[in-house]
Amino acid sequence: MKSETGKGTGESRPFRTSLAAQTAARLVVDTARSCGLLDDGALVVDPALAEMEKALFTGMFKAVARRGGAELSPEEFSSIFHFVFARSAEAATACWSGRPFETGTDGMFDGKTPFYADDALKGYIRELDFPVKCAQNCWDNFAAGKVSAEYDPLFPLFEALKWCFRIGCHASLRFLEKRHA
Repeated sequence: MKSETGKGTGESRPFRTSLAAQTAARLVVDTARSCGLLDDGALVVDPALAEMEKALFTGMFKAVARRGGAELSPEEFSSIFHFVFARSAEAATACWSGRPFETGTDGMFDGKTPFYADDALKGYIRELDFPVKCAQNCWDNFAAGKVSAEYDPLFPLFEALKWCFRIGCHASLRFLEKRHA
């Protein structure tokens, strides 16, 4: 833990470096590499995707709070990774086409995620085993204590989910680029 002065505020506040969040992010990035999703270098980024990510994750935090806690069954844990990956394809489609991105959380816990994307992209996303491997890798490492919840048990999970979303956006946009080239 590292404490620093808040810049421009004139007051001191603690800032923390979370090794658990870094480890969770690394698990997802390593899984993406093993699945061949990061073979072409850096991630595709776009300010619109960042705004979609922020809106989606705000809704997800609210859904978890309404649910009443961070305790997740293995099925729910897996469902959240599938949910985020499917929604990343929807975000990429919205970014590609300029249409609005809906940030609902239907299907987040039950594995029945509705998402709207190009039919070919939907097929591509459903064929990828990345969300399955990602969820399993995170579940195993979290359960083994290799990723500890230093401050908040949701923090490392949501860090992993954030990278799952970003890699899903990247993979979806690469797919759309190749399809429309």
